[in-house]
Amino acid sequence: MRYLVVLLSLISATAHAKEYEPSETPIVAPAGCVEPIEGGITAPIKRGPKLIGVYRLVNGKALDTPRLRLKAFGRFIPDRVGATTGETMASFEAQLLPEVVRDGENPENSKFDAAPGVLRILNYRISLRTVSTKPLAYDATVEDIGCTEESTVPPLAAGQAHTFWVSTDGVMKFSFSKVPWYMSGDRLQATLMSSLAPDVQQTDKVNPHGYLTLHWFEGRDGSPASTGFTNEKLTGAKATLLDYQVEVLRVVWGKDTRLLQDKEGYYELVTKGGIPQGSVLVKVTRVKVTPRGY
Repeated sequence: MRYLVVLLSLISATAHAKEYEPSETPIVAPAGCVEPIEGGITAPIKRGPKLIGVYRLVNGKALDTPRLRLKAFGRFIPDRVGATTGETMASFEAQLLPEVVRDGENPENSKFDAAPGVLRILNYRISLRTVSTKPLAYDATVEDIGCTEESTVPPLAAGQAHTFWVSTDGVMKFSFSKVPWYMSGDRLQATLMSSLAPDVQQTDKVNPHGYLTLHWFEGRDGSPASTGFTNEKLTGAKATLLDYQVEVLRVVWGKDTRLLQDKEGYYELVTKGGIPQGSVLVKVTRVKVTPRGY
């Protein structure tokens, strides 16, 4: 039994890790999802997500919607023995219903995340929050973003530049590469990450605070470089990695997301009942092409 638990944990961890990596098959998002329109924000981001539905999930039971199979599972941890206050440790998963019907449930066609949280699958965004602890129940909000979570294009040539948007309401991972994510080689990847602060991520507060981080990674045959900018440090941020220079041209905070400064001068990204949302316009310039051994 112990070995079965270990095996299941490894499978779950592998599936969760793949969620944060580009897919093995490069995806090129439509230009309208990433490219500025006369210097402005893209149409899908400006339009915003389309609500598909809000679905009530019972703990541990799968629910089939017209497009997705949804499931949430967790447990309530009281502040003390017998208390009705505490926190819910939960996770949830989503699968495209046609794939589940065809192939059955398996880690390869599932996306996992913690609750409260957000995950992306195809063009859909699923947000989950706990609504009841006795019994455990959750609300899953399904939206059509209109864009895939990631996009991959070939690396730039020396002297070339490219400007594009990454957004929680659009493409969140943009890569310049010709090889799958697990192979070394010429790669630059921009990933926009959104999360709640550790002290609020389990409590479903009405006005939580959190982070919006733009992370850069450049791989060059085993000699990677990376950097990242968060919240107030996003606007105007610049950095040089290995062969690339990166620059943030514009930041647009999303719906119900505000950057506030307290009396002590610290910044918080405050939201209304969910994970921070935002869009970042970035410019990438290939300064040089370091010779490779292939």
